[in-house]
This record gives sequence, structure tokens and C-alpha cells, in this order.
Amino acid sequence: MEEASRNKAIRERVGDQSILNMAFIKGIKFFQNVISPVDGDRCPMYPSCSEYGIQALKKHGPFLGFVMIADRLIHERDEMTYAPTVIVNGMRRYYDPVENNDFWLSEK
Repeated sequence: MEEASRNKAIRERVGDQSILNMAFIKGIKFFQNVISPVDGDRCPMYPSCSEYGIQALKKHGPFLGFVMIADRLIHERDEMTYAPTVIVNGMRRYYDPVENNDFWLSEK
């Protein structure tokens, strides 16, 4: 019975990444490699929206990471009003890393 339990745990998690998390990350990488080159660079933020998504998923897992991705996409225009700007590859971007959005996770 212990062997079956161990095998199930291995199937559900690969390293620190759950299968669901890996699926989300693979979906984002598909977007980065296939869709984005055709559609063009549209994200005014740094890191890009897709890279932010990967970082949020890796740091917080599939559920909270997904919420943070949705929040970033919904509030992107709001962020541009107060986020500092940085120059990346000769283009002005609005700096909004995952760490800047962890404040609501900390215990008071």
C-alpha cells in the first residue's frame, strides 16, 4: 500500500511543481513561442504579462498564481498610472514584478 501511495504522490507532483501548475506554465510557454511572435508584443509591463504569469505560478502555485495572473491582466491599465518605468530593449516599460504584488499575502 505504501508503494501505491508513493507512486500517486510522484504522479501528482514533479519536483515542486504540481501537474496543474506545469500545465498552466506549458500553456503560457505555448503562447510565448507560437502565438506571441505572430500577434506581436502588446504587454507594456516588465516583466511581460506571460513571464509574470510563469513567475507567479512558480512562486505561489496554480490557484493563487492564476488569481494573480487574472488580477494583473484586469488591472494592467491601473498599474500604468503609478508603476515606475524602466527601459527594456530600448522600450519604456512599467515595472511590476510579482514581489510587488505579494503585500496582501503577508500577515499583519
